[in-house]
Amino acid sequence: MSQQQMIEQPPFEMNIVRVIDLAFSVNEKIFKLNAQIEVIFTHRTSWSVENNMFVIDLNSTIHYKDDTTKTPIISLTVQNIFSVKNLQDFIIENGEPQIPINALVTMVSLCVSHSRALMAKNCAGTIYKGILLPLINPLEMTQSFYKNRFENISAVIEE
Repeated sequence: MSQQQMIEQPPFEMNIVRVIDLAFSVNEKIFKLNAQIEVIFTHRTSWSVENNMFVIDLNSTIHYKDDTTKTPIISLTVQNIFSVKNLQDFIIENGEPQIPINALVTMVSLCVSHSRALMAKNCAGTIYKGILLPLINPLEMTQSFYKNRFENISAVIEE
């Protein structure tokens, strides 16, 4: 373990405050029967130290694999608002929260679960009613979203 990981962190307590279905769109004009799809996940993170809030907006975009333009057939953005007790205790020099890795993985996993549920609900009345977001590895997704957080701990994760 590196020295950075051995630094004692305060206890981490979080709760889900709100889940907001920010945006949903579906394009039924380009429907293809039995075509393979691809899902692209992107995110945006924000926070408010004053309000002890940490926010992850997760965007899920689905397009047909054979579409070189990657025109979305379904797009969903879900805002996940977490309260973090004493968020200021987790702020580092650049002003960014250093959420413990295990908590960050849990948050990303919850974001995907919320998006999966809202996509199923939103697609219910469309031609895409059977499309569901795939199961994902939350650790891998967290690593891809927050690469800088994993630079010094990759050896620990691999063990």
